[in-house]
Amino acid sequence: MAFIMDSRHLYDERASEINIYFDFLFDLLDLRPKLKFVDQEKAFDRDLIHILKANAYLIIYNLIESTVCNAIEDIHTKIKTETALCADKLNIELAKRAFKKVNEQTISQANLSNKTVGAFIVEEWLNDHDKVILSNKNPLFSGNVDAM
Repeated sequence: MAFIMDSRHLYDERASEINIYFDFLFDLLDLRPKLKFVDQEKAFDRDLIHILKANAYLIIYNLIESTVCNAIEDIHTKIKTETALCADKLNIELAKRAFKKVNEQTISQANLSNKTVGAFIVEEWLNDHDKVILSNKNPLFSGNVDAM
């Protein structure tokens, strides 16, 4: 399952960067360093430290959001590679999502000579998902992981 490894690699890389940031923050809080400029030395302002701490929450939030986005895309990519997959083989929640994307008119106009209705439904769902993603919108959440 190489698709999981790619997402996992991206997560590990970003988590490593976050750890570097947290190491910096802990040094800043514990060691109370000073910035040394050419002609002066300056302590870190207390307000700046609060801003850097708040930024840590945003960085973690972004990691969570990007991880969830990548995982969702990995699921869609994996489903696309399963050519024999049809709606009745999906778990119930994914099947419900797939069925919501297809209406009676779409099925009546479909060419089902070389695929089952279940395979057509999955295909339509994935095509709809791709269109939404191409328009730079995540259909499941957009900037708000809590919305899931």
